[in-house]
Formats: sequence, structure tokens, C-alpha cells
Amino acid sequence: MELKTKYQYTYFIHPYIVEKSKYDKYILKLLKDKRCEFKIFEKEKDMNIYNYFLPNFRNYVFPTFNLRGENLKEFKGLKAEAKSKIISNQIVACFNYNLAENVKGKVDNSDIRNLFQY
Repeated sequence: MELKTKYQYTYFIHPYIVEKSKYDKYILKLLKDKRCEFKIFEKEKDMNIYNYFLPNFRNYVFPTFNLRGENLKEFKGLKAEAKSKIISNQIVACFNYNLAENVKGKVDNSDIRNLFQY
């Protein structure tokens, strides 16, 4: 009789602290990294987040919900340095990190270590 197993993917979260004086440079490094993408929240796509929080808190923590139309085009048209200044002044900055294809049983922290070199 075969044993039924459940496969579960686990990602390790490595917390770290970035000094305030180096935070702009760190955000700039994330913006220039092809694997990282700055998350711009949209009401239609992120309806569960939008409905969960009260409007004042939502505007405070997720200010990108308010980027629409011309403001969004203007933000996307900015250079990475200008974007990093704007993002570093926000309370929360969400980035999506696109993982490479998973290789079973392989652990490599070199990508994480490269994020610290700014």
C-alpha cells in the first residue's frame, strides 16, 4: 500500500534591517533588479485588501491604491532614482520577487546575500 504524502512548498523569509540612511539606495537596488517588481495595488485586482481595511488606514498603508490615470502614467515614467525617493517616503513598500524555477532539494542563499550589497 502506498503512503499518501502531501507536498508543500516552503519559502524561507530572512528578516533584516536596512539603515535609514541607506534605505533610498536599497529601494533603488530593488527597482533595478529585474526579479523585483514594485507592487501597485489596484482596487479591481486586490478587492479583498481594499474591502478589508478602513479607508483612512488603507490610504495610509497602501497609497498606491490612489495611483490612477495620469498619476500612474507619470509615476511609471519617472526614472528609478525618483521612484526610489517617492517609495522610501511611504510607510509600506511592497515588492513582488519573481523566483526562478524551483529545483527540488536545492538551497541557495546567494540571491538573498546579493540584496544586501548596495
